[in-house]
Amino acid sequence: MVTSFEWTLDNKTKKLSDLMDAFSAFLLQQAVSKRDATTFCLVLDEVVANIFSYAFTDKATHRVEIQLQVHSDTIILVVTDDGLPFDPTKNMAPDITLPLDKRPIGGLGIHLIKSFTQDVAYQYINKRNVLTLTKKYK
Repeated sequence: MVTSFEWTLDNKTKKLSDLMDAFSAFLLQQAVSKRDATTFCLVLDEVVANIFSYAFTDKATHRVEIQLQVHSDTIILVVTDDGLPFDPTKNMAPDITLPLDKRPIGGLGIHLIKSFTQDVAYQYINKRNVLTLTKKYK
Protein backbone atom coordinates (compact mmCIF):
# COMPACT_ATOMS: atom_id res chain seq x y z
CA MET A 1 0.00 0.00 0.00
CA VAL A 2 1.25 3.48 -0.90
CA THR A 3 0.25 6.52 1.10
CA SER A 4 0.91 10.10 0.06
CA PHE A 5 1.57 13.46 1.66
CA GLU A 6 1.64 16.79 -0.17
CA TRP A 7 2.51 20.26 1.06
CA THR A 8 3.15 23.60 -0.62
CA LEU A 9 4.86 26.55 0.99
CA ASP A 10 6.28 29.79 -0.31
CA ASN A 11 9.53 31.59 0.26
CA LYS A 12 7.78 34.57 1.86
CA THR A 13 5.97 32.91 4.76
CA LYS A 14 8.56 30.19 5.30
CA LYS A 15 6.23 28.17 7.52
CA LEU A 16 8.84 25.47 7.81
CA SER A 17 7.86 24.50 11.36
CA ASP A 18 4.28 23.75 10.27
CA LEU A 19 5.59 21.60 7.43
CA MET A 20 7.99 19.72 9.68
CA ASP A 21 5.32 19.00 12.29
CA ALA A 22 2.88 17.67 9.67
CA PHE A 23 5.61 15.73 7.86
CA SER A 24 6.82 14.04 11.04
CA ALA A 25 3.30 13.18 12.19
CA PHE A 26 2.49 11.70 8.80
CA LEU A 27 5.60 9.49 8.78
CA LEU A 28 4.89 8.23 12.29
CA GLN A 29 1.28 7.43 11.32
CA GLN A 30 2.67 5.26 8.52
CA ALA A 31 4.57 3.08 11.00
CA VAL A 32 7.91 4.59 10.05
CA SER A 33 10.20 4.31 13.09
CA LYS A 34 10.85 7.46 15.10
CA ARG A 35 14.52 7.25 14.15
CA ASP A 36 13.83 7.00 10.41
CA ALA A 37 11.16 9.72 10.62
CA THR A 38 13.55 12.04 12.46
CA THR A 39 16.31 11.36 9.94
CA PHE A 40 14.05 12.07 6.98
CA CYS A 41 12.70 15.22 8.65
CA LEU A 42 16.29 16.43 8.98
CA VAL A 43 16.80 15.75 5.27
CA LEU A 44 13.66 17.66 4.29
CA ASP A 45 14.57 20.56 6.57
CA GLU A 46 18.01 20.80 4.95
CA VAL A 47 16.59 20.69 1.41
CA VAL A 48 13.96 23.37 2.04
CA ALA A 49 16.35 25.59 4.02
CA ASN A 50 18.82 25.46 1.13
CA ILE A 51 16.09 26.36 -1.36
CA PHE A 52 15.01 29.33 0.76
CA SER A 53 18.63 30.46 1.20
CA TYR A 54 20.01 30.06 -2.31
CA ALA A 55 17.42 29.35 -5.01
CA PHE A 56 15.72 32.71 -5.41
CA THR A 57 17.49 35.88 -6.48
CA ASP A 58 14.44 38.12 -6.87
CA LYS A 59 11.82 39.49 -4.49
CA ALA A 60 8.94 37.51 -6.02
CA THR A 61 6.94 34.85 -4.20
CA HIS A 62 8.00 31.34 -5.14
CA ARG A 63 6.30 28.06 -4.31
CA VAL A 64 8.10 25.00 -3.04
CA GLU A 65 6.16 21.78 -3.47
CA ILE A 66 6.75 18.69 -1.35
CA GLN A 67 5.37 15.30 -2.31
CA LEU A 68 5.99 12.20 -0.25
CA GLN A 69 5.11 8.60 -0.92
CA VAL A 70 5.50 5.93 1.73
CA HIS A 71 5.72 2.39 0.39
CA SER A 72 6.07 -0.77 2.48
CA ASP A 73 9.83 -0.29 2.92
CA THR A 74 10.72 2.89 1.01
CA ILE A 75 10.09 6.59 1.40
CA ILE A 76 10.21 8.71 -1.76
CA LEU A 77 10.36 12.47 -1.37
CA VAL A 78 10.06 14.87 -4.32
CA VAL A 79 10.79 18.56 -3.76
CA THR A 80 10.08 20.95 -6.63
CA ASP A 81 10.88 24.66 -6.93
CA ASP A 82 11.30 27.31 -9.61
CA GLY A 83 14.58 28.68 -8.31
CA LEU A 84 17.95 28.79 -9.98
CA PRO A 85 18.90 25.44 -11.49
CA PHE A 86 20.99 23.48 -8.99
CA ASP A 87 21.97 19.84 -9.24
CA PRO A 88 23.17 18.58 -5.84
CA THR A 89 24.26 15.29 -7.39
CA LYS A 90 27.08 17.16 -9.15
CA ASN A 91 28.59 18.60 -5.97
CA MET A 92 31.73 17.03 -4.64
CA ALA A 93 31.61 15.74 -1.09
CA PRO A 94 33.33 18.01 1.42
CA ASP A 95 36.49 16.82 3.07
CA ILE A 96 35.18 16.17 6.57
CA THR A 97 38.61 15.05 7.74
CA LEU A 98 39.92 18.64 7.67
CA PRO A 99 39.94 20.60 10.92
CA LEU A 100 36.90 22.89 11.23
CA ASP A 101 38.93 26.06 10.74
CA LYS A 102 40.36 24.68 7.45
CA ARG A 103 37.06 23.55 5.88
CA PRO A 104 35.47 25.73 3.22
CA ILE A 105 31.95 26.92 3.98
CA GLY A 106 29.18 24.93 2.33
CA GLY A 107 28.58 21.40 1.16
CA LEU A 108 27.82 19.77 4.50
CA GLY A 109 24.04 19.90 3.97
CA ILE A 110 24.31 18.07 0.66
CA HIS A 111 26.68 15.58 2.29
CA LEU A 112 24.11 15.01 5.04
CA ILE A 113 21.30 14.50 2.50
CA LYS A 114 23.35 11.99 0.52
CA SER A 115 24.43 10.18 3.70
CA PHE A 116 20.88 9.70 4.99
CA THR A 117 19.26 8.58 1.73
CA GLN A 118 19.91 5.69 -0.64
CA ASP A 119 19.30 7.64 -3.84
CA VAL A 120 19.40 11.30 -4.81
CA ALA A 121 18.15 12.17 -8.29
CA TYR A 122 17.85 15.58 -9.92
CA GLN A 123 16.08 16.85 -13.01
CA TYR A 124 15.41 20.31 -14.39
CA ILE A 125 11.99 20.16 -16.05
CA ASN A 126 10.00 23.13 -17.40
CA LYS A 127 12.21 25.63 -15.54
CA ARG A 128 11.75 23.76 -12.26
CA ASN A 129 14.21 21.91 -10.05
CA VAL A 130 12.91 18.43 -9.24
CA LEU A 131 14.84 16.69 -6.48
CA THR A 132 13.87 13.09 -5.70
CA LEU A 133 15.21 11.44 -2.55
CA THR A 134 14.70 7.78 -1.71
CA LYS A 135 15.24 6.17 1.67
CA LYS A 136 14.72 2.60 2.77
CA TYR A 137 13.24 2.17 6.20
CA LYS A 138 12.40 -0.66 8.59
